[in-house]
Amino acid sequence: MIRNRVGLVIGLLVLLVGLFTAPDGVAPEAWRVLALGAMMVIWWVSEAVPLPVTALLPVLLLPWLGVMPISEAAGPYSSDIVFLFLHFAKLLAKEYKVAVPSLSEDFLDALIKYEWPGNVRQLENIAERVVLSQ
Repeated sequence: MIRNRVGLVIGLLVLLVGLFTAPDGVAPEAWRVLALGAMMVIWWVSEAVPLPVTALLPVLLLPWLGVMPISEAAGPYSSDIVFLFLHFAKLLAKEYKVAVPSLSEDFLDALIKYEWPGNVRQLENIAERVVLSQ
């Protein structure tokens, strides 16, 4: 419990120092990103806040720190392909009266990395196979 509180305070202090100081020759935005990263590591190691909260800090703080707009900060947290696949899987599961399948991280990574040369029907066909294979 004390470790969590100490980590929370030290992490915040590191971020505050990063906001108001930057060494010569280092862009202020880069220094702020470094301070945010250091705070995240401290919070992660000390478990000052739940890990999912720590993981979402860039989405919340990078725009506030003036580093990038929220659309760029949130980009790595989402994929149009995954959302579209989940939409198809939900509709098909309802149609076939089965549960929406749970998807492994490896499967989601494969969905994202695949180049999808076909149209949306190709993705829908994959979703149907996954729903029916469970």
